[in-house]
Amino acid sequence: MSKFTIEDFIGRLNEVQKLLPDEAEKVMQTGTNKMKKAIEKRTPITGKNHKNKLRYSWKKRVTGASINTLRGEIYSKAPHFHLVERGHIKLNRKGEPIGFVQGKFFKEKAIDENIDDIKSDMKEKLLRRIKRKLRG
Repeated sequence: MSKFTIEDFIGRLNEVQKLLPDEAEKVMQTGTNKMKKAIEKRTPITGKNHKNKLRYSWKKRVTGASINTLRGEIYSKAPHFHLVERGHIKLNRKGEPIGFVQGKFFKEKAIDENIDDIKSDMKEKLLRRIKRKLRG
């Protein structure tokens, strides 16, 4: 059995430090995809056909240059998303209020339901990827 010296340990830490940003970005991509799919499932469907369907308007991007600034962003390109999510006042043709449409809060609910599972999956996946890279 060979001895594991402090120099070996420091060398391994340096390898992990070099691998971490790339691997973290890949894991963040998969986590963001899972969350986007969860939000799409919770998005309400209207029976009407129109150009800016809310369910198909979700986009994602991963931003950040280092492990500390890495962020996954999910956003909607539909111009009416905020009205459905948070609610809005109904107006008549004269601009007078005639009622209020309650918000659905589907995005918040989807995030609350799935965030813990996705975070734990991302942590496990990141550790597995780094272990695999260090072995091979």
